[in-house]
Formats: sequence, C-alpha cells, structure tokens
Amino acid sequence: AIDDRAPVSIFVNGLEPGHPTLQTWLGRGLSLEVHTTDHPCPLLQGGDLSRARSTVERCIDLLNEVPGSSPVAYRMPCCDSINSVSPRFFAEIFEGHTEAGNHLTIDSSVFNVFGDERFRQHLPADRSFVNTIEDYPYPYVIGKACWELPCAVPSDWEAQHLRGPNHPETVADMKAALDCCVEAKGVFTLVFHPHNWIQARQ
Repeated sequence: AIDDRAPVSIFVNGLEPGHPTLQTWLGRGLSLEVHTTDHPCPLLQGGDLSRARSTVERCIDLLNEVPGSSPVAYRMPCCDSINSVSPRFFAEIFEGHTEAGNHLTIDSSVFNVFGDERFRQHLPADRSFVNTIEDYPYPYVIGKACWELPCAVPSDWEAQHLRGPNHPETVADMKAALDCCVEAKGVFTLVFHPHNWIQARQ
C-alpha cells in the first residue's frame, strides 16, 4: 500500500517455472528462494551427502528456470524446530555450484533470540535446540561465500508450538521482536508458513 511492492521471499520446494502468477509476484517485488526439492528433516539424515546436495541443487536450478528470477538465498527445512543446520552443509554443499553453474550467497536458517524471557520461551523446551544466535540481529559471514541473515524468534512454528496456532500473543511477540531489531538497527527476518500456524490477517 505504501511502496506498491512486496518485500517478501517465498522459500520454495517446487513450482512450474512458467506459471503466470510468478511473474505477477516478481513484478511486485517478491523473490523466490531455495528450500530444497524434497524438504528432508534433517537435510543430512543418514549421512547421505549426495542425496542432501541433490535436493538443494535441484531446487536452485529449478528456481533459476523462472524468467526474471535469480535465487540468492537458502533456508534449511525445519530450522526453527530442530537442529537441522550444520557446518558440513555450509562447507560441502552451500559453497559449491550446481552442474548448471548456479549458486547462492545468502542463508537464513539461524535464529536470533533476544535475551528477554518473552523470546526465550519460544525456543522448543521439549528437545535440544541450539540453532540460535543471541542478541545479534545483523548479517554475518559464514565461511567465505555465505551471508547469514538470522531469523527472528519467534517464527510462527515456534509460537504455535508454545501456545497453539493463531494465538493473539504471537503477533504481540513478533511486534516486540521487531521493536528490538529497530532499536538495535538490525535486520528483522520474519518466518511464517502456509500451514495455518498464523493467519494471513495476523
């Protein structure tokens, strides 16, 4: 309504590259980014590096087939619910190129949690979850080829895991995290899914 654009990224598993709706979205400023073709949780399950690389690279190449689209970012499946991010992914998959010569430069799979209990309570207490950075809402470099843009706690999955789907306090907590990012002059990367964990009106 303000800029006539949508600063939103969809992290994609699959699509039809020639679908006309994609051009409408791209024209409004949306970007299409990589979330693997098969959505394995975790990506490196069973230690099968070739399968993990394949699902990432097939998605990169598919999104590069969309006219006018050049994906630059990746988000790890289930990164807000399990410890799916790993150093091996960054060293042995992310930094490479696909056979078609495509590659990425941004990851957004680590979650920034501000120190206040309001945010810490959203980290899943029923499991080990260490996929976080504390009080650091800023891009930083991983290895030599990756800019990490940390996601804000809570994501809609984290919020629904704590209180249930579509809870009104979810929005209040997201707004509070945004306020913290603004105060810190950082980046606010909001994560939400099309799974009714948060409603569109929220």
